[in-house]
Amino acid sequence: MKVKLAVQVFSTSVADALEYCNKDLRLAQFNESDATVDFCRIVDQLFDLFNTRNSLSKNMFKKPMTESRLPFITSFFKEAKSYIVGLKTVEGSQLVLSARKKGFLGLIINMTSFERIVQKYIIEKKYLSYLLTYKVSQDHIETFFCAIRSRGGFNNNPTTLQFEAAYKRLLIHAEISSKATANCLQQDETYILNISSNKQRQITSVIDNLHEVDDNIDDACDEIINVVDQSLYISDIIGYISGFIVRKLNKKINCQICCSALEDNLICYKFLNRKNKGGLIKSSADVFLICRAAENVFRNYEMISSGNVILRLIYLTKKQLKICELFVKLNDHILDQDPLNNHLLQLVNLILKTFFTIRLHHKNMSINETKERIRHKYSKLILFKNQ
Repeated sequence: MKVKLAVQVFSTSVADALEYCNKDLRLAQFNESDATVDFCRIVDQLFDLFNTRNSLSKNMFKKPMTESRLPFITSFFKEAKSYIVGLKTVEGSQLVLSARKKGFLGLIINMTSFERIVQKYIIEKKYLSYLLTYKVSQDHIETFFCAIRSRGGFNNNPTTLQFEAAYKRLLIHAEISSKATANCLQQDETYILNISSNKQRQITSVIDNLHEVDDNIDDACDEIINVVDQSLYISDIIGYISGFIVRKLNKKINCQICCSALEDNLICYKFLNRKNKGGLIKSSADVFLICRAAENVFRNYEMISSGNVILRLIYLTKKQLKICELFVKLNDHILDQDPLNNHLLQLVNLILKTFFTIRLHHKNMSINETKERIRHKYSKLILFKNQ
């Protein structure tokens, strides 16, 4: 399993989704999910402590390790170790003593190692004022291996000469970066190899925000929809997505009056409230109504290969809407504009275009993930037979 996927599975987002299905939707299939929620949260908090990157972070689990934070770190690590040691298999034996113990023993070893590093190099010898744990992770060497493979057309079994040639080229000519499809992605702007020169080199970030939309739309949605009250479930998810759309549009729209019509903090969206830690946006009822109508059109629309699909979907959705009843706050505002520059129509079009772009992206990703990839399946088999 790829590292970037494992991190998304054992995350707070998954725990929030399980709690939402259990406590808000009250689905029978999730009645006993509390233990899974606890497991996801503990592992996610450990991942955060093992990958601290910013010395100014405000999150308790993403702050760097310092002398003043050692009591908190020690206390949490003690609880986490006790929890991991107490995990049992279906047969009733301890998980850390089973055949699948490596990952859990690795977590315990990491916790013990970081405690001793802080104690020795920060408290006793005063070599460091704080420790950013991401700097000592194996992500950097994995990124380096990815760069080596890319030099040979992503050949995952290079010869000695190929490795030597790729290493020399990277050492002399290039800095290391990883591809979006790699097993491990860079999390900061630290470079393994750097070439000195007389002129100051400008370093640009190579990190892509891959979960901005994926955090809002989980791949498990389609399976859950079959067993829940669709109107309640879809309404909550659309409320969450509509908030994301408002955030996107606020960056594009220059008209403050139009921006103010997009938000309404008084509306209650259950799923958004459960996910919200203070930074999410609540859309107005009109934005939600437009997105809900767009979702109905998208689900009932038969895809065609010719023409602009998004324009077709926008046209069909606008036929279902009573646009004159939307954004009443803008009634006086649009009187000052000429018919071809009507902010109301432009706003509706922007909302629909953003929504359908998100939905088509998610649909395309879902379809591609179901395709069988022969190279991925047989790659190791071929290598082991020396072919």
